[in-house]
Amino acid sequence: MQKLLENGRLAWRLINDPRVPAWLKVGLPLLVVLYILSPLDFIPDFIPGLGELDDLGLVMLGMSLMVRLAPQDIVEEHRRSLGYSDAGASSRSAQGDRSYRAPAGNVAGDPPEADKDAEQAPIDGEYRVIPPDSGGPYAG
Repeated sequence: MQKLLENGRLAWRLINDPRVPAWLKVGLPLLVVLYILSPLDFIPDFIPGLGELDDLGLVMLGMSLMVRLAPQDIVEEHRRSLGYSDAGASSRSAQGDRSYRAPAGNVAGDPPEADKDAEQAPIDGEYRVIPPDSGGPYAG
């Protein structure tokens, strides 16, 4: 239940953030609303209790997709501002995002066999794309 509330708050903030693409802010909620209002359902709405479960599941799926498809730097910014920074890190690894790790004591010249039992340490870094016409060393 806590995760549902966190995703709901996060999705609401992402919808109101101008940096999130418009197709995501409009298209995804529109698809969810169209499914809920349409007479075609996986489980018909006239079945008491069960009929509403697929609608609720689709709303939860929509919120989850909103968080996963939005730019991750914006998502992390909103998670931190809401105080969900620890939950974001655990959910990120649960979602299957890659974690790049290197042996802790890896030094050039060490034999590879020495690293087999070494503890794994994360590689922390950033990358940036430099346009080819920027006048840098690789400008053509």
